[in-house]
Order: sequence, then structure tokens, then C-alpha cells
Amino acid sequence: MNENYDSIAELIDPGILYDALHNIYSNILENPIFENEDNEDNEDNEDIRFLKSFSQIHNGRRKGKQPN
Repeated sequence: MNENYDSIAELIDPGILYDALHNIYSNILENPIFENEDNEDNEDNEDIRFLKSFSQIHNGRRKGKQPN
């Protein structure tokens, strides 16, 4: 997923994409528990995993850039 994040960053500022995704999917990104998340047959769950992964990578990199 880090490679995907880097590819996205070459096309658009990841912060802009994160803000847009968060505005639309904040209920998903802020909810730590999802029903049937482990069911790989559900295409929606794949989207949720992508959203969560992108969010985690973005937040981790953003925190890494902030001065201590």
C-alpha cells in the first residue's frame, strides 16, 4: 500500500485526497469496528480496507513530518 500511496502522491497532494475522502467517509474512517469486515467476498469491505490503509499511511507520514 505504501507504493500505491507514493503513486497517488505523484499525481495529487495526498492531503487534498485525504480531506476529500474524510469529508465523504468520516463515519467509516472514524469507526474502529465494522461488521463483516473480514468477509473478503464483500467488495465494499475492500473499499473500506483501502480507505483505512490510505488514512493510516497519510496520518503516519504527516505525523513524521511534524517537528517534535
